[in-house]
Amino acid sequence: SPGSWGVVIEYEFEPIKDSDYPHAAYYSYAHGYSKHGFSAFLNAFIDLLDNPYYANNNDMTVWFAGLPRLADPSTSSVVVGTLMSMFLSWTGIDNGDIHSVIPNHPMNKTW
Repeated sequence: SPGSWGVVIEYEFEPIKDSDYPHAAYYSYAHGYSKHGFSAFLNAFIDLLDNPYYANNNDMTVWFAGLPRLADPSTSSVVVGTLMSMFLSWTGIDNGDIHSVIPNHPMNKTW
C-alpha cells in the first residue's frame, strides 16, 4: 500500500574473491580531536580530493568521520574524547595498483 515501507525478511548477495581484485586496498587514519588538528586534517582531505592524479578517478572513495574515543574498547560506556578519522578505499579496477598513479611514491618502482 502507498506509504508502506514493508519488512525485509530475506537478503541475498554474491561474495567476491580477493583474487578477482588484486589491487583493492583500504586505508584509515585516526587522530585525537583538536581544533587545530581538525583544520589540518580537513585541509589534507581537501588536498587529496584536489590532486589532479585522482581527478575523475572511479577507483577511489574517500570519507571522513568523527568517532567517540572509548576508555575501554570492549564497552561503549565511557567516552573520553573524539577521534577524527579519514578512510580511503581503492578498487584498482580502472587504474590498477594505487602506487602507479602517485608520482614518486616510495613503493612505485616504475616512476
